[in-house]
Amino acid sequence: MLCAMMQGNTRRLMLFGLVLAAVWFVTGWNAVGGVTDFAAYWTASRQLLAHENPYAAGPVLEIERQLGFREPLPLIMRNPPWAAAFVLPLGLLQYSAGQRVWLVVQLAAVGLSVQLLWNIYAKRASWVPWLVTATFIPMAAVLALGQIGPLILLGISLFLWTQERRWDGWAGASVLLVALKPHVVFLFWPALLIWGVRDRRWRLLLSFGASLLSASAVAIFFEPLIFTHYRELWRDTAIVWSETPTLGGLLCRVAPGRNWFVWLPATLALIWFLLRWMREGGEWSWRGEMPRLLLVSVAASPYAWFFDQVVLLAALLPIAAMLGYRSARSVVWPAVTYLAINAAAIALILEQRRTFWYVWTAPAWLLFYVWVTLKLRVAPAGD
Repeated sequence: MLCAMMQGNTRRLMLFGLVLAAVWFVTGWNAVGGVTDFAAYWTASRQLLAHENPYAAGPVLEIERQLGFREPLPLIMRNPPWAAAFVLPLGLLQYSAGQRVWLVVQLAAVGLSVQLLWNIYAKRASWVPWLVTATFIPMAAVLALGQIGPLILLGISLFLWTQERRWDGWAGASVLLVALKPHVVFLFWPALLIWGVRDRRWRLLLSFGASLLSASAVAIFFEPLIFTHYRELWRDTAIVWSETPTLGGLLCRVAPGRNWFVWLPATLALIWFLLRWMREGGEWSWRGEMPRLLLVSVAASPYAWFFDQVVLLAALLPIAAMLGYRSARSVVWPAVTYLAINAAAIALILEQRRTFWYVWTAPAWLLFYVWVTLKLRVAPAGD
């Protein structure tokens, strides 16, 4: 079924590739050939294949030095141990070959995600989702850096697709991809648990649990103490919260020394979710609620980066689908605003601004979503 969905999209895929290549050229990135964040996954795989600690700073930095990395601190994989099952094959390849294979995997994950999301929210063929994807700057960032975000986006898309069809085994397994960075979409987890228990979707929850245990077992096989090492990584590695481009990081910068401020937006977001569940829980629809959960999670997460916003494509494509049923006049200002936010992000990249300069982007996407949905709700259907 998924293969059938991918047929007949050659022109749209070509458009996606051309626009993405243009954005890539403008931002000055080269995804293949340099020491990017991908090195963290590759070195972790090399360490695991040698039955060593993938989170060890010294050995990881030594390997990265051989790749030409010159920064004082190593690029260490901060994903939880079950992510090892996904990055492990990379270490079987040389760095440059692994980087190219990883880029292909990323692009495939993005392509399948876009097709799934558009089929869920629009159910009609169009070039619009590919244009939105190609001009979404966090997408270019995540591909250029070799980050794992496209797999998380794929997990979200597969979950939406499969749970609607009550393919609970597959839906639970797809959630494992979302767990590669559980903190980025942290509101998804209480929603999944409460909804799964209330609706007795035991097979889905058990499938996720079994997938998580299986992936963890793979990591433990190669390094029995990997969970201990992961705990030590977070215990011994200081995080400068005021440098994290999140609302919590902004609060820590405004009030130095009060690191607990980083958790304040996440706490308020959790309260918002609980209030919304009490109001909407009886008619909870993942199709309708997922965009809000993603936007609020990314905006309020205590630890997230600009490239993590790639998951927000699952919130922007539904907007594009809704606008597709409106007149051209009603689309103009949302399209201009969307392009303006991306243009501002490109300007920061060209200026080589530090990561904290992107603190405004996640709230901007949240406000953009709220504004457009309110605009569509108020405007007549013909406008």
